Amino acid sequence: MQSLVRFVQWSITTASLLGALVGVLLATWMSKPINLLCAEPRRIGEGHLDQRIELGREDELGALAGEFNQMAQKLAELDRMKQDFINSVTHDLRNPVAAVSGFAEILLSGKPGPVTEKQKECLNVMLSATATWRP
Repeated sequence: MQSLVRFVQWSITTASLLGALVGVLLATWMSKPINLLCAEPRRIGEGHLDQRIELGREDELGALAGEFNQMAQKLAELDRMKQDFINSVTHDLRNPVAAVSGFAEILLSGKPGPVTEKQKECLNVMLSATATWRP
């Protein structure tokens, strides 16, 4: 009877240890991709739009990683479109602003005719406002 009690105690202890080990392995297996899915969006928020998550899984976490990758790709595409738009607008504005700046300089030189002090003040404001746009 005593050996049966020891066998049952040993079996319970072994089963408990194996259960704990399986639990730890399962928790690690599940938490690693979840931690990755939490960390990568932070990097996207910091401007690293080339981030992708490769889990190599076909379960729900793998599907979530795939959705994340599609989102990151669309954000990168929108960022490129925004940059193209800004470059286009900047280019389109540079020529007229340069013309305004050039004419203000010509007028300030006095070559076309005399300029009053108030006109000089206005022309200087124009020049300072266009200074960052000049080539």
